[in-house]
Amino acid sequence: MGNRGKRLLPSWVATLGAMHDACITVQAHCRTCQSAFKVDVGNLCLIYGRSYSLIGRTGACRKVGCDGRCLFLFSPNKGTPFRPLRSDSEG
Repeated sequence: MGNRGKRLLPSWVATLGAMHDACITVQAHCRTCQSAFKVDVGNLCLIYGRSYSLIGRTGACRKVGCDGRCLFLFSPNKGTPFRPLRSDSEG
């Protein structure tokens, strides 16, 4: 009952600005080719604004020839496993 089984994300990943301030590492992982890319949160803040959220979003794969979509993952610090930026309702 309650929140059992639900994925609760910390407030410091809610927006690009919050992730930038907390120095969160973000990666994009392609579901098609399995490539992983480092995401520059600072640049995304400049492009989309600090209030933009990556939760539940996907991005185009940057690998030449791949038309896959990337899932965004976060890690609060080195040595901590990456977790998906997905909302509770996304499963």
